[in-house]
Amino acid sequence: MDSQKAVPRAGGAPGAGVVRGCGPALDMRALIVDDEELARRNLAGMLDGAVELIGEAASGAEAIEKILELAPDAVFLDVEMPDMNGFDVLATLKTTVSGVRHSV
Repeated sequence: MDSQKAVPRAGGAPGAGVVRGCGPALDMRALIVDDEELARRNLAGMLDGAVELIGEAASGAEAIEKILELAPDAVFLDVEMPDMNGFDVLATLKTTVSGVRHSV
């Protein structure tokens, strides 16, 4: 149970509180995709120090562009967005990046 030790997070910033299992930062580059700015900020606050945040996108189209440009290791993808939903983003990426090793 030591690996699930609660680690307090400082300040009143978005995402502040207790993060379970938080340890040293993973060697992972991540992108956050959400049409709501507050949701992106909250998630960024929760992930602070756990992964390297390399960018944010506010729409499905912007997400596709940034994923292809930045090649993140992980994408935190909102399912409900106005222009296209998260599943549409994944379907587009699946056809766009054929031949490249990736998990969708």
